[in-house]
Amino acid sequence: MKNYLFLLIAFFSSGLIQHLYATHIRAGEITAELVSCQGYTYRITITGYEDTESGIEFGEGVLDMGDGNVFILDPNTDFVTRTIIDGDKQIRVTVFEKVYTFPGAGGYTITYREQNRNQYILNMANSVETPFFIQTQVNADPFFCNTTPVLTNPPVDGAVVGQTFTHNPGAYDKDGDSLAFKMVVPLQDKGLVVDDYTYPDEYDRDRGDNTNPIRQDGSQPVFLEIDAETGTVTWDAPANPGEYNISFIIEEWRKIEGEWVFLGYVTRDMQIIVEDADNERPEIADLPDTCIVAGSLVEWAVPANDPDGDQMYFTAFGEAFDFQSSPATFSPDAMTPVNSPAEGLLRWQTSCAQVRTAPYQMNIKVNDLPSSGPTLADYMDFNVTIVGPAPILNTISQQEDVIGLQWNAYACANQAVGLSLYRKKGESSFTPDVCQTGIPDGLGFEKIAEMGAGLMAYRDTNDGEAFEPGVTYCYRLLATYPDGSESLASEEFCTTIPTNASFLTKVSVLSTSTTDGRIEINWSRSLNPDALPENFNFTLLRGTGFTSTPDGELEVIASGLTDTLFVDEELNTEDEVYHYQVVITDTEDQALEYSAKASSARLSAQAERGSVSLNWQAEVPWSNQTNDYPYHYIYRTVGEAPELAEMELLDSVLVTNIGFTFIDDDLPETESTDVQICYVIQTQGRYSLELPLPTPLLNFSQRICVSPLDSIPPCPPTALLIDNGGIDACTSFLEGQSCDFSGYENRLEWQVPQNECAADLAGYNIYFSADGEADYQKIASLVQDNFYVDGPLSSYAGCYRIAAVDLSGNESEWSEPFCRDNCPNFALPNVFTPNGDGVNETFEALGEPLCPRFVERVQLWVYNRWGKQVFNYDSEENQQRESNLVSYWDGTTESGARVSAGVYYYHAEVTFKVLDPDRASRKYKGWVQVAYEEVIGR
Repeated sequence: MKNYLFLLIAFFSSGLIQHLYATHIRAGEITAELVSCQGYTYRITITGYEDTESGIEFGEGVLDMGDGNVFILDPNTDFVTRTIIDGDKQIRVTVFEKVYTFPGAGGYTITYREQNRNQYILNMANSVETPFFIQTQVNADPFFCNTTPVLTNPPVDGAVVGQTFTHNPGAYDKDGDSLAFKMVVPLQDKGLVVDDYTYPDEYDRDRGDNTNPIRQDGSQPVFLEIDAETGTVTWDAPANPGEYNISFIIEEWRKIEGEWVFLGYVTRDMQIIVEDADNERPEIADLPDTCIVAGSLVEWAVPANDPDGDQMYFTAFGEAFDFQSSPATFSPDAMTPVNSPAEGLLRWQTSCAQVRTAPYQMNIKVNDLPSSGPTLADYMDFNVTIVGPAPILNTISQQEDVIGLQWNAYACANQAVGLSLYRKKGESSFTPDVCQTGIPDGLGFEKIAEMGAGLMAYRDTNDGEAFEPGVTYCYRLLATYPDGSESLASEEFCTTIPTNASFLTKVSVLSTSTTDGRIEINWSRSLNPDALPENFNFTLLRGTGFTSTPDGELEVIASGLTDTLFVDEELNTEDEVYHYQVVITDTEDQALEYSAKASSARLSAQAERGSVSLNWQAEVPWSNQTNDYPYHYIYRTVGEAPELAEMELLDSVLVTNIGFTFIDDDLPETESTDVQICYVIQTQGRYSLELPLPTPLLNFSQRICVSPLDSIPPCPPTALLIDNGGIDACTSFLEGQSCDFSGYENRLEWQVPQNECAADLAGYNIYFSADGEADYQKIASLVQDNFYVDGPLSSYAGCYRIAAVDLSGNESEWSEPFCRDNCPNFALPNVFTPNGDGVNETFEALGEPLCPRFVERVQLWVYNRWGKQVFNYDSEENQQRESNLVSYWDGTTESGARVSAGVYYYHAEVTFKVLDPDRASRKYKGWVQVAYEEVIGR
């Protein structure tokens, strides 16, 4: 607060304000801090900036909580501080705090209105008679546990004619939510903007005495804008002296299950006071965004200078400077002027408690101290992300069918929520930089375990399956944090399963065809022949897919082999991927040793406008991402090349950095729209062991062809089915589910014509409409199967359409729509006891097993025995109480009086979320007994 006030002292003691004819209010905002995540109590802060010459104290306005309750701020009952700024004593900062509990979960718009704004604000009509109005929206919900953004830089600032003006509110969010900023027109009441408002840059162009404004560099047009991400306001440049007000909102967003959720906003109404003076603003150097490992001590030098040679002072603000423990610090502080040029020092001893996904915005401001005229400022902001340190693996061991791992106690075990262990076959060369947390997709790692952050060991049993002989298994460990952020990955620890078996070294596609494809398979002889009989043979097994066949059995394709090379023929290499295993057998064909399995490399391609995207994969016991052989090679030809030798080497891919992907955006020119461009990938790899095996291991994928200029779409899917079973089946299923169940699923199945339409299919796009009338939105792209499961969903209702996509990116017409409807349910009791014992307190929908299902709106009217209405409720329109679809009446009248015990009659109209309009609304009539003692039956 000391630094905050010093900013205003320096500004207003600079001689800018000589004499202002004003009522009182210049600027302000409302913020709200949640007291506990277990309730709905907030500490509401109303901050106002007024002119003390008016003789009026800020705080005589109306505070509306957005739930029907309205208050007049009272310094005798509400906590209040009033701070008069030194100098001319014309500015006072007033801070009111009011602790308030909202009635329940929901969104509430808190507003404050007071008469009046200060006089002579140029960009609005008759400001002296214009009310001051600010508003803030909070989402009071324990699920979100949300506090509004905090603003640390005061909203009254000075500018000079012809000089670029900048201001940053110093906003941060204690919950780590993302903030977004946008300019809005100031208000004078709910939904009512101030009269005849123009933005300051528009005022300069259209109304001011200087109507030919220019930017500081002499260019045009002038502009006023706010950076949507940082909140920095820039006005380049003011042309007319005077007072101007602007307003902007700070929205907060949170990513929940991959979707951005809007939580609320704070409105800041601020004032800019422009003077015609001979002063240039200071300049501060920028710092780049960066990442820091928690627990590190970091220091940044921040240079600044003033073109006029005036003294300066630094101010640092942002969440990192407000921490009670391990805060960032800046020196010299805002109370210490320094000579220009100067260098400030930003220092931060970080801690594990500060790890999170969202970065911390650091805002550094430098002000000058001119001998006359206003003080001017320059801002610098940059983001610092605090990442969790990498766990430290220290031991890997192997015993029979168990691989054991041990690691040091995790440095941030008290803050992390758990550890995750990942495994892959073969080594990787992944070395993360300090900003690369987690494990990137495409490296082949699979998460095999999640465990407590305090554990220091794990035994990998491979779910009871034997580890593959000769395969090197590599592990990495990382930590996770409460907000979902992941730490840096540990170093890689590997172990190789010992074996006397052969090592597969090649599974390479020689030709691509649906019937005459060929694959070459190579393998080594045993590296430990002394462990085997003097005479032994090889049996070669084959299966479809990367690692397993549908029935789990491999086919014997050759036996009694003595050579270590075999060419498998008459294969459908165009559509299928194959994997192989070598078995060492004795002369009686008894199996002695099994090799690890290895698949062929499978290439996929997707044509786009002006480019072709390639992706490939293979399941092999060696590593195809090694620093020794980091490149894979792309071969291409125009038209189908009968032999691989006729294809040209197009490019190479550094797979250790970007994985198994390549975009060909330099396509050859062709005259025909149906000409095909064909590709083959050659992979490189090696076994992790230092063994007498060939290196590198080179393998070709199948050939794949696309037509980037092809404009003929495939045929649409037909016979769209959905796993429904009718409304009765739907109802039967839900009878076993809780009232808050929301894990609904829709399973779609479809067919495609088995003709030329299916010749070059790349996949299917799935589209959805909530009601079958609104626009369909794509919910899935390039689905490879002919079925799709949509879920979990909040309801069944909706319509689907499917489109086929070919390798050239052409999409078919949509299938006919198929829709599924909900099975709504609703029932009311005939007694409730609002006696304060916490049981059966409200008239509400019956729970399990007669749960309210798929209810959108409830309207209720309650009458006494003489037919007089005593209560009504509308979940959609009633703003005086919490909108609730389950609980409706607490046994009081509309005036709040408690009703007497007895029988009351009700009429209810319930709207359901269904597609069928005949089932969308239903009326319920009946009676309910209000009892203040327990009543048997319900």
